Amino acid sequence: MKTKIYFLFISILFLTLFSAANAATFIVDRTDDLAGATVCNAVTPNDCSLRGAIINANANGAGADIIQFNVGGGNAQTITMSSTALPDIQTSLTIDGTTQPLFGGLPRIEINGAASVINTNGFRISSPVGNTAISVTIKSLIINRFQGSGIYFTASSGITATVRGCYIGINPGGSLDQGNGNHGIRISAFPDSTFIIGGTLTGERNVISGNQADGIKIVSALGFQNAGTSVLVLNNFIGTSAAGNADLGNSDNGIFFGGPGFGYSLQVGNGLGNGRNIISGNDEIGIAATSGSVTINGNYIGTSLSGTADIGNTLDGIQLDSEVTNATIGGTVLGINVGNVISGNDRNGIRINDASIPATIQRNLIATNAAGTSALGNADDGIFLYENDTITNSSIIIGSDTDLNDGNTISGNGGDGINVDSNVSGVKIYANKIGINALGGGTIPNSLAGIRLLSANSECEFQRNGCTFASGSRHWRQRNARTKCFGNGRARRAGR
Repeated sequence: MKTKIYFLFISILFLTLFSAANAATFIVDRTDDLAGATVCNAVTPNDCSLRGAIINANANGAGADIIQFNVGGGNAQTITMSSTALPDIQTSLTIDGTTQPLFGGLPRIEINGAASVINTNGFRISSPVGNTAISVTIKSLIINRFQGSGIYFTASSGITATVRGCYIGINPGGSLDQGNGNHGIRISAFPDSTFIIGGTLTGERNVISGNQADGIKIVSALGFQNAGTSVLVLNNFIGTSAAGNADLGNSDNGIFFGGPGFGYSLQVGNGLGNGRNIISGNDEIGIAATSGSVTINGNYIGTSLSGTADIGNTLDGIQLDSEVTNATIGGTVLGINVGNVISGNDRNGIRINDASIPATIQRNLIATNAAGTSALGNADDGIFLYENDTITNSSIIIGSDTDLNDGNTISGNGGDGINVDSNVSGVKIYANKIGINALGGGTIPNSLAGIRLLSANSECEFQRNGCTFASGSRHWRQRNARTKCFGNGRARRAGR
C-alpha cells in the first residue's frame, strides 16, 4: 500500500514539474503579420509576429504559456493584421499587453484588423485536440476594425477566461469609434466554464464600444442548454468613450444574454464602486436577457460615469424576456446597498416581457441622477411589466413589504413611474418613492401616473396622489411598507 501511495506521489510531482517545464514565454517584437516570423526565441531580434507567437503556443501544448510584447522599443504601437485570420487559440495562454515597455496603465498595443475579410475575428478561442479544459487571459490590448468579433470564445472543453484592461472597438485614444464588424466579445457558453470580463482595478476595466452588434453577447451553445457556466462583468464601460462621458454606442445591445439555456448565470456589477459598469449609449437595450439567471448590481445604465448626464440607451435600460429563470436588480448584499442607477434611456428604465419571471427590484434610482436629487428621465415608463396575451400570476416584487429601505426611487420618467399591464396579475409594489426625490422630500414628478395598475389581485400599498388603479386591484396598506406616490402628472385612463 505504501508503495502505491509513493508511486502516486511521484507521478503527480512529475506531471506538475513536466507541465511547468513546458510552459513558455513568446515575445512579440514586430508590427507586421509576417507568417514566417515564428522563431520567437527571445534571442534573434525581429523574429516573432503575433501570429508566430500563437502558432508556437499552440504547438507547445502543455503548460500555461505567455505572450509578451516588446514592439518598436516601447510605448504605443500598432500591429497591422493581414486578411488571413489568426490561428485559433487552443491552449492555456495569457496574452499580456502590460508587458510592452513604457506601459503606463492604459493599453498601448493596437491589433488593427482593418484588412480582415468577412467574419474574421480578432482572437478566436476554441477547444484543443483532446478537448481538455484550458485557461485563457487577454490583457491590455486594443482590438479594433475586425470584420467579425473582437474576441470570440467557443471552447467546448470547458474554459476559464478573463478579459481585462482592453479597448475593444475604439481607437487607442479611447475617444473614436473604430468598431469591429460583429460583437465586441462573443461567448458561446459550454458546460463548466467561467468568464470574467473586467476587474475591480482601474487598469482592469475594458472599454467595449463602437462595435456593429452587441458589446458583449453570451449565448448557450446548441445542445448545452443546462450548461453550468457563469459570466461576471465588472467595472467596464460598454457603449461610451474611455472617459465615460461620450456616446460611442454598440449598434445593438450593451450586453445580450440568451439563447436556449437555464443552468447558466450572468452577474453584472458587484454592488461596489470598483465593480460598477457604465452601460450607456447603445443603439438598442443596455442589458437584454432572454434566459438563465441574472443579477444586476450597482451599475449606471443610461448615464455618464458621474451619473449626472444622459447617455441613454436607445431602447430600454434593462429588458428581461421569456426564459429568464430568476432576476435580481439591485437590493442589498451583506447589508450594502447594491442598487443601480437606471436613467436617461430612450424608452423604459426596466421592461419585463414575461410576468412569470421571479424578479426582485430593490433600491434602484430609476430616472434620477446618481444622487437621487434631480430628474434624468427615461423617456417612457420607469418600470413596465408586460404580458402578451395570457393573464399570468406574477412573481415580481418592486420594493419590500418588510424593510422601508429596500424601496426604489422612481421619479422623473416621461411616462408612468410603474406601469402594470392588464394581463399581469399578482405583482407586489411596496415602500417605493414615486415622484419625489430619494430623500423623500422634493417633488420629481413622473409625467403620467405614479403607478398605473390595470390588473386584479396585485398588492400595492400607496398614498393616493397620482396613482391610477383598475377595478379589482387590491390597495394594501401596511404600516411598515408605505409607498409614497406624490406629485405625478395626470394619470392615464385605465383602458390605455
